[in-house]
Amino acid sequence: MEKTPRQEQLGRSRRFKRSASTDPSQAARWRRVGELLRTGLATVAVIALYFTVPLASGEFSAFGRLIGASIALVVLGYAIVQVVRQRSNLSRLIVLFVVVAAVFSALFFVIARNWPGSFEGLDTRIDALYFTLTTMTTTGYGDIHAVGQVARVLVSAVFVFDFVFIGLVAAELSRHVDRSRLTARTVVNVTAVATAPTSDSDDETGAVGEEPRGRDSDGEEGHPA
Repeated sequence: MEKTPRQEQLGRSRRFKRSASTDPSQAARWRRVGELLRTGLATVAVIALYFTVPLASGEFSAFGRLIGASIALVVLGYAIVQVVRQRSNLSRLIVLFVVVAAVFSALFFVIARNWPGSFEGLDTRIDALYFTLTTMTTTGYGDIHAVGQVARVLVSAVFVFDFVFIGLVAAELSRHVDRSRLTARTVVNVTAVATAPTSDSDDETGAVGEEPRGRDSDGEEGHPA
């Protein structure tokens, strides 16, 4: 049986009311929580990779190197999967920052171990990570600094990355604010449509309990006898 236009309009109104009652903002909050958890897990995975993979001779035995390399590969694969699955570009940028920091820290540590004198005050992996983070955040306390030419080239690359990364983060934050405003307006519009009063059959037949008026033979309105 075909629905009349009036029935279709009432059906759309009911669907709007049901969608409004589900609270779209709550679903968005849970989605953000999930993205934060995945970003945190990916960050922990990258840091674990940095401290696990063998980078210098004498750190691990032959068996320890094999175990460390295997764990590092698993952690790296997991981190890559989490980065690909992220829906938010801001989360991807955060993970990218952590990955780049770990890569530069590993490079600084390897250079310090294989070419003594390239860095002043850099002896351990924690020293390398500390120096990388202070450089990437432009803090630069000066207790660790590059002396060799290769080390200074890599530090210059960190500065270039910072310049590009800050621009990407600023652009993504602007897009995120615009999307949040658009989502808020959409929720308000859906709620307004759902709660708007709808006309019923009274619009066509008059007030409830009132009988339709007829016309007499002279064309004038009157009540039925």
